[in-house]
This record gives sequence, C-alpha cells and structure tokens, in this order.
Amino acid sequence: MTAFRVGAASVSAALLLLAVPADVVSEVPGWCAVTAGFAILALVAVIAFRFARQRGQNPWADATAAFSFYYAVFFGAGLLTLFFWDILLDQMFPELTSRFQQYGRVLPDVSRLTVIGGLALVAGSLIPGGALVRLLPRLRWQFDGDTFFRRALFFLPVAAACLGVTRFSPELLPKELFHFVQVLGETSHLILVLCSYSFFRAGKRRWRWAWLYLVYAAVLVIRALPTGMRGDLLLPFAFPVLGYVMARAKLPWRYLLVGVGLFFFVMIPWATFLKESTPRLVGPEVAMSQAMVKLRGAGYKRRLGVSLWSTVRRFAVVGGFANCRRKVPRRFPYQHGKVLLTTLMALPPRAIWSDKPNVSAKLNYYSQRLGIISKGDKTSSAVLVALGLYYLDFGPVGILVLCVIHGWCIRLLRDFAVGRCTYEWGAAVFLLLTLTKPDLPNFVVWMSGAVRMILVSLPVVYVLSHKRL
Repeated sequence: MTAFRVGAASVSAALLLLAVPADVVSEVPGWCAVTAGFAILALVAVIAFRFARQRGQNPWADATAAFSFYYAVFFGAGLLTLFFWDILLDQMFPELTSRFQQYGRVLPDVSRLTVIGGLALVAGSLIPGGALVRLLPRLRWQFDGDTFFRRALFFLPVAAACLGVTRFSPELLPKELFHFVQVLGETSHLILVLCSYSFFRAGKRRWRWAWLYLVYAAVLVIRALPTGMRGDLLLPFAFPVLGYVMARAKLPWRYLLVGVGLFFFVMIPWATFLKESTPRLVGPEVAMSQAMVKLRGAGYKRRLGVSLWSTVRRFAVVGGFANCRRKVPRRFPYQHGKVLLTTLMALPPRAIWSDKPNVSAKLNYYSQRLGIISKGDKTSSAVLVALGLYYLDFGPVGILVLCVIHGWCIRLLRDFAVGRCTYEWGAAVFLLLTLTKPDLPNFVVWMSGAVRMILVSLPVVYVLSHKRL
C-alpha cells in the first residue's frame, strides 16, 4: 500500500459521498448515519496508524495518523454525542439541559459532510511538501538535556511574567507586541511537553524532570485560579500524554485509566465548582474553599454529571457545523469566498498592520446570523469550526477542496518541524498544534498560529537546549 493509493482511495470515496444527494441521505435514520460516520473515521485512523508503522515511523509524529486520530475523536465521536447525548443521559441526569435534539433532521447529511471532510483531510496530508519544504532551512541541533534543564529554570520567570501580563494586564502591552508576548508565555506549554518527553526517556535522573514539570505546571495553575479558567487547570494533566507518545510511540493506557477516574470524580468537578464560585469577584482563596465544600457535598452521580457536561459535550464541536448546515443555504446564502477573505486578514502581523481588525469578531458576525450566539452579544465568541466555514463559503464542494488544502498545510508543518528540525522541538510543536485544538480553526487561521509558534518557540528552545551558543 502506497501513499498515492491511500490518497486516491480517500478522494474517490469523498467524491462518491459528494455525489449522493442530500435528500437521499436525509432518509437514513439518524443513529445509523452517525454510527456509520464514526466507524468510517475510526477505520481511517486505524489504517493511517498501521500505514505509519509499516514505514517505521512514530504514528504520533506522522501527519496523516495523528490528525486522523484527532478528527475521529473530536468529530467522529462528536457525531455520536449529538445524537445519543439526550437519549442516554435523559434518565440518568435529567438536570443536564437538552441542547442537541434540534440537529436531528440534518444529522444524516452532517455525518456525510463530516466524513467527506475527514477523507479530504487525509488525502491532503498525504501530499508531500516536496520542493516547498526543501526551500526551508534545515535546523537540526543536539538537544542537550542537562543544558535544557538548567536554562529552563532561568526562563521560568520570563514565561510566568508573559503569561501573567497577557492574562491580567494586557493594556500594559502595545497591540503590536501582544501576540508575541502571548506566544512567548505559551512556550511554557512546549517546555511542559519536553519535560514529559525527557522524563519518559531518562533513566536514573528522570525525577528532576518531574520536579521541573511541577514548577512550570504550578505557574499555569496559579494563573488560572483568579479567573477559574478550567483549561489552564487541567492542561498540566494532558501534556504528559503528549510527551509519552513522543517518547514511546503509543498511548499510556495505565496513566489514562487511572487519570480518567481522578479527572471525572475529582479534578473536573472541582475546577467547575471553582469557576462557578467566580474567583474574580470573591478572590481565589474564598473560591477554592467554596469549591471544596461543593465537592465534598456532591455525590458521585452529580460529580459524574458535571464532568460529562464539561467534557463529553465538548466533543460536540461539530454542533456548530450542524447548525450551519441547518440554515445554509435555505435561510442564509453561501458567501462565495467572503469568509475565506476575512480569515486572510489574520496573516499580516500587527507589527506591519497596526490597525488590523479583530478577525474573530468579524467571524462572530456569521455565528450571530446563524443563531449560534445571540445577536448583539459582544462578549461571547463562537467561531465556526473549519468545516462550517468551508461549507458557509462554497457548500459541500468547498468542504472537499478546502479540506484537501487544510490537510496539505498539516503535512507541510509536519515535514518541516519533524522532518527538517530537531525531533524534540519539532514533534512537540506538531503535537501541540494538532491534538490540543478541539475547535479546528480554518487552515488560514491555523497556519497563522503555527507560524507564530514556530518563529517564537524555535529560537527559545534552541537557546535553552543547545550546549554551545
């Protein structure tokens, strides 16, 4: 089996599904459509993993394998969530508000379009970067663990200051520097992944990496406490998984089995109760105390319900796309490229274009028109996932064509970061950019963020890990 054959088969299957009329698909029972959609995407991920292993590669550092896994989890499982959430939890957790029944009529076609997008992404990720990647510099150096450990300690105050000022006092920074300082602070995420990787690769001295990891993780937790941001509270528990797959090319099943219980019955309920206590108003100490009281008073059933609502519901990122499919083009016309042109505004850095508009705010206009967020709501943000934006512009054909381009962009990142740069930095950047973004921005916004991370994190990690400067 060659990459060309796999890509050709993916495109052929996508074209076949594209040729099926939506009216015909709508006759398929919802449970059958979402189950078949998830099964196809899961099968594609399994084939991609086997294909990567046959070529002697770490599948988690392979563009097709890693991204097909991500897509099957967040979009394939998202289809199941949209259909089965209310059915399975109505009796067990009636207090969980029903949100997804409105999508029932369009779910069969949403499943079809989601599978088309997944197949197109796979096909695009199999197109090699070729001459374009060879034009980029080869940046390989010896990643020295001892040097990285020492210098990462000195970098800690810099990372903490950047994270703190961008969260609590952004007005202190010029607009032209805000994103640079923000990405510089988020380099701490990369350092956490590298600490985990080094821990699983090291021998007798591995526990120093655990100590360094805890120090950096504490910065994220302290930053999250005043606002109750669950992401920063829970991310330190996810980064070790990325370091493990980098080091050993497989999932840490023992860690996951133990971690799921701790997450669902302790960490996620506590983080949710903390956020509900509004630490910004009452103070972190009072909020933490109230969260502990609520946690002790909550039974296992309530804790599980809170965790399901905070996590499994997140897999329904495809819900916004379903809402888009429900209203476009019947109530809202195709935009014929206007959305894509809007996202292109994200490319020029603010240092060059000082008056660059807020791209997310402009994209929120479409979310308001589609009823995803309330009209006149200037505080909420709910930008459509890539599939929704592609569909909004050009319909089903747009999903097919633009997802191929999207997959190719992922391949370009992988071929540069992992293929032409030091493995430790490249694999960590690739995993962070592909596996930690459940909302899947469109390829322009995604590539813009990837370029920013590369330009900032590459020199930082080089200075931290290269023995001779």
